[in-house]
Amino acid sequence: MNFQVNLQGVIDLLSNHLYSDPGVFVRELLQNGVDAITARKKLGEPFDESVKVEVFSSYTISFTDSGSGLTEEDIEQFLARIGSSAKRDNLDAADDYIGQFGVGLLACFVVSDEIVLITRSALGGDALEWRGRPDGTYVIKKVKRQVPIGTTVYLKAKANYEEYFEYYRIRGLLNKYGKYLKTPITLTEDKYEQTVNVPQPPWEMEKQEAMAAYGGS
Repeated sequence: MNFQVNLQGVIDLLSNHLYSDPGVFVRELLQNGVDAITARKKLGEPFDESVKVEVFSSYTISFTDSGSGLTEEDIEQFLARIGSSAKRDNLDAADDYIGQFGVGLLACFVVSDEIVLITRSALGGDALEWRGRPDGTYVIKKVKRQVPIGTTVYLKAKANYEEYFEYYRIRGLLNKYGKYLKTPITLTEDKYEQTVNVPQPPWEMEKQEAMAAYGGS
């Protein structure tokens, strides 16, 4: 199957004009995760909010969120919406979460030749695996193993972008884009897990607590 747009042209636009730093794929994946968690909250069922990032060998990383997940219809929808906008800001945040998800996902093609997405929707249905490539081809299949509600994105660095998949670079990008997000963000490498963001932004803390946490008098 194929995307209904000139995907390579959109990727060129992203890399050459909209995204000056290839590392913004981290920002986009974090935002996708936070948006998915916000969408799941609206369903009213309690769950543990989290975005988990893991760095593997061979310049491979994964981003896992405990958000609403995607149905096959959702996947087809974000593929269709990619053609109408190549930038998140052009989509209404409240009314087009799925469209924003697709645009955010596209940023990954700047640094990777394939996106592997494993997802299970909070609305029910089968867990799904979606594999997409920058030439516009993609495959969707059902996943037989048990998959928790949410979405995991796997990326492997393409040539000349390996540095963006190194542990310390990823940690720096997560700190840059996610430090003050309310959703807990963790980074794992070789079973060592650390929390990236602060539990509460300093501007929401009482003055004395903020001074104690961040220094000052």
